[in-house]
Amino acid sequence: MLKRLQAAVISLIASLEGLAWGMPLDQVHAHLGEVHQANTTHPDRFIARNVMLDRLPVSQVTFDLTPEAGLQS
Repeated sequence: MLKRLQAAVISLIASLEGLAWGMPLDQVHAHLGEVHQANTTHPDRFIARNVMLDRLPVSQVTFDLTPEAGLQS
């Protein structure tokens, strides 16, 4: 069940209007609004809260983004 949910979320992010793989943090920030680093043990993991993803209200989205490669997952 968890794998299905992860696959659905990844598919949703891949198809979101305005988001693209490799997108740098400043562009993700411009699209989603306020973005926070998730924690110090995963410095490339970020969280955005209370956002609209393709016109769907989402209470929290977590994504991985590296400075070299941009938005990853």
